[in-house]
Amino acid sequence: MTEDENKPFVVRTDEFSVRVLGTSFNISAYADSPLALTTLCSGHVRLTDCMNPGNERDLLPGEQLLFHRESRKMEIRNVDTDVFVSWREGFFQFDNHTVEEVFMILQRWYNVQVFYANAEVRQELFTGKLPRFDDMMIIIDLIKRVSDLEITVDGKVIYIDK
Repeated sequence: MTEDENKPFVVRTDEFSVRVLGTSFNISAYADSPLALTTLCSGHVRLTDCMNPGNERDLLPGEQLLFHRESRKMEIRNVDTDVFVSWREGFFQFDNHTVEEVFMILQRWYNVQVFYANAEVRQELFTGKLPRFDDMMIIIDLIKRVSDLEITVDGKVIYIDK
């Protein structure tokens, strides 16, 4: 693709647009999440709040913009970009993610429902890099081996306890 300043490449979500200025990036903007994330690996992007076009932020490589849907606040933090783009190489990568965050990703990927025994188990932290498999049970077995979680799978429903 060739650059054309008169026809910029723009990715739009319900909340913001991202103007791509020669780059590699990832956007996570699921409707069921209070945050929308844009992670920049290389190049340059500019994010503009769709409801407030004057609210723009530029990202540099290694930065992530957190867009808080409720407050419409934009926050930038430095991140390990590999964690957010590992899916492109066939991996799930987690770095101090809560069990709830881990299983939210698995829930979307494998189209399953997840239920937790209590709020405490949701907040357990998990770090690891797991290969993505067609068979979700391989992932579940790997998580069980490296954690103290009790995970039961019944068809498309996962129950998590400790």
